[in-house]
Amino acid sequence: MRIGVIGGGSIGLFIAAKMSEQQHEVTLYVRSKKQAQIIQDQQVCCLPDSKQYQVKAKQFNENTYVGDELVFICVKQYDLEDILDKFHNFSGVLIFLQNGMGHIDLIKHHNLVNQIFIGTCEHAARKEDEATVAHTGVGKINLSLYQGEASLLKKYSQHLSRLNFKIEIKEDWYHLL
Repeated sequence: MRIGVIGGGSIGLFIAAKMSEQQHEVTLYVRSKKQAQIIQDQQVCCLPDSKQYQVKAKQFNENTYVGDELVFICVKQYDLEDILDKFHNFSGVLIFLQNGMGHIDLIKHHNLVNQIFIGTCEHAARKEDEATVAHTGVGKINLSLYQGEASLLKKYSQHLSRLNFKIEIKEDWYHLL
């Protein structure tokens, strides 16, 4: 499956590594050209095992085309405004992994018609450098349907969930957040 991850922070690097570990074709979209080049050169390293993960990296800007089937959005809320403009004609699935609830108003404001899942990440991760993330605590990803078909939430959750990357479906996104 072609999976995009937007955000080169700790959670973005972690999600990209875990999706690559599952043999998905992963593209990590990052803010800086420098970080994209470092990841292209070195790959993503996940500590404590120091495993290297094959991940394509691209700088995310106004000209970036995102053609992935599923996209994890792992950026801070204040960076969402510019990112959401790219998804008006996107036909894939969006998974938002943000802290808090401020992104909900932004999603509403942008009138996105996509299949949208809202999620939380209970894994602990720390960004060590531009291409390295330390997985400091095992948890799970909680996902809930925000808009679209519930059957797709179940399908993707089952497809992506693994022993070391558990995904749990929650019925109510509001209570999840």
